[in-house]
Amino acid sequence: MKSGAERIIADSAAPIFTEHREIVGAVLVFQDITDRVRVEEQLKQAQKLEAIGVLAGGLAHDFNNILGVITGNISFLKEMIVGNPDADAILNEIQTGAFQAQKLTNQMLTFSKGGQPIKKSLGLGKLICETAQFVSRGSNVSIEYDLPEDGWTAEVVPGQMHQAFSNVILNSIQAMPGGGVIRLVLENIRLDHDGVIPLPKGKYLKLAVIDHGIGIPRKYLSRVFDPYFTTKHHGNGLGLATTYSIISKHDGYMQIESEAGHGTTIEVYIPATDKELEETHTGRSIDHAGSGKVLIMDDEEAILRMASRMLSKLGYTVDSARDGEEAIKKFNQAFSSQDPFKLVILDLTVPGGMGGVKATEEILKTDPDVKVIVSSGYSNDPVMANYTDYGFCGVAPKPYTKS
Repeated sequence: MKSGAERIIADSAAPIFTEHREIVGAVLVFQDITDRVRVEEQLKQAQKLEAIGVLAGGLAHDFNNILGVITGNISFLKEMIVGNPDADAILNEIQTGAFQAQKLTNQMLTFSKGGQPIKKSLGLGKLICETAQFVSRGSNVSIEYDLPEDGWTAEVVPGQMHQAFSNVILNSIQAMPGGGVIRLVLENIRLDHDGVIPLPKGKYLKLAVIDHGIGIPRKYLSRVFDPYFTTKHHGNGLGLATTYSIISKHDGYMQIESEAGHGTTIEVYIPATDKELEETHTGRSIDHAGSGKVLIMDDEEAILRMASRMLSKLGYTVDSARDGEEAIKKFNQAFSSQDPFKLVILDLTVPGGMGGVKATEEILKTDPDVKVIVSSGYSNDPVMANYTDYGFCGVAPKPYTKS
């Protein structure tokens, strides 16, 4: 085009005949199919993420069970060796490695199918600033912000959106090994007509992350959002793929423009909401001790032992079950003997056995006032996001620690 933008053109030709069937010319037809090709690429990308999601969900669940045993026992053991700095340092290193593995597992869960975690109505400006400051700490890159004072509100999962912004900004930092400036531009925009952005009409927040780094060769642009594709020497190829999946699950859109040697611009579109801004609260460590009977159900013996040790140390009397049927039996026996359980923690999924949802239905028939918590390595399961609809009073996503 005259502006310098590249378009994808389909061409066709048909001969022009005289009455004597002699070819005297041709009719040429050129059609701009750029938008159609982009929509087809979007569909292919969605299909790739759906395919990997089937595998990732199962792997992440099993991996979270293993990590649960590691992180839980470490948090318990650290309290038993107070006064031994060498042992504490070693446990801290193990715990750090486990948390890094947990982050990778959470990336895998982003691709998995299932319900969404609970969203909150937030202003993205503050989240973008906090994320950029954290990610750029210690680098030789400076950040310039162009954020609106009257920025609209978006309904997002804060942890996932922090992860998405971190991945994009980190990608730009790594593209500028010699240092430089990254611009973060946030805008309130309205999409009022069908165009090259495949989103419905409405209000959106648009974030542009602009760097002047090494850029990406044009031949690789169609693959940058593919899981495990990377052009970096040090990278697992999950950063932009994870971000793409997060933004898609928020009903948004993400696109990239880049040229080798001339930097990269990544644009992220998030739907705006008219819901009121919600306060966010940071968690804090609380010393706790209690009493009463607690029943834990999990099909992993190691998790039962770990959780039982934790709760016993906190002052509770603990019993355990390996599946829902055993949990119901023990709960009913205790209730009949006038020494009931005050709290029940149930694993959501038990391979080949009764899981937490069905068990909760039966337990609440016996005692409608008992508190039941659901626990699972499938943190994106619909039950985990809407736990009260199934009779639960709280959730404990795996892996969890004593705190």
